[in-house]
Amino acid sequence: MGIKLIYHDKESTRGGTSPFDKAIIDLVKNKNICIICPYIGRDYFSGIIQLANTWHLVTDIGAWMRSHNQNARQEIKNFIIEHPSNIHHYKDIHAKVIINDNSAFIGSANLTEKDGRIPISINQRWILKPLRPYYKGNVGLIMPLDYDSHNYNKDGVVFDDEGYFFRNKICEARWLGFERKNKIEFSERIKNYWKKAAMEELKRGKVSGRRDYHKPVVYEAVMNLSYRNKLLEEAFSKII
Repeated sequence: MGIKLIYHDKESTRGGTSPFDKAIIDLVKNKNICIICPYIGRDYFSGIIQLANTWHLVTDIGAWMRSHNQNARQEIKNFIIEHPSNIHHYKDIHAKVIINDNSAFIGSANLTEKDGRIPISINQRWILKPLRPYYKGNVGLIMPLDYDSHNYNKDGVVFDDEGYFFRNKICEARWLGFERKNKIEFSERIKNYWKKAAMEELKRGKVSGRRDYHKPVVYEAVMNLSYRNKLLEEAFSKII
């Protein structure tokens, strides 16, 4: 059995079908499959298992739940209750693998809603994210609380998810989906509101949520400009 490297092509970078999605569909269609992944989008995952003959999932249920808002968590809970014999909890599992009887798909991406565009997050909160099922360029943005709902129709807001951006039961920002037909650019007014909310989120950040996993030398090189310059000087001084 050979090994095939999968990567984005011109079609996918221009908004076409992802080669990763194509490979996954070929792997699971009419097959018995096992999926290992900690972070899972319900819609994306449902599409996969509907194609398969049988399926089993190995995941960190806690990490899966934490990666979604309160409404989605209840849906995940219901899904787990409906399929107890198909789902196995394995704490801190981080692999991303799909296996059938003859082959496997191994990667670094989670099985979440994606269409070739990368979401942006701060403090483990999305500030910009492509939306499903709105494939035609529509996007979710973090917005400040003073962005008035009277603007929704004028600005093309397609939904307001009230389950996001709470801390200690206090809402700190809005999570809104904007319609962007034909890749229309946002107005400067919307951009300024978004920048304001993003900057407020930056100010809230005290410590990285992944700090426990940082390598001290790498973290110091990223955060300390003087230390980084010294490393680069020593690494490349002989070449220069």
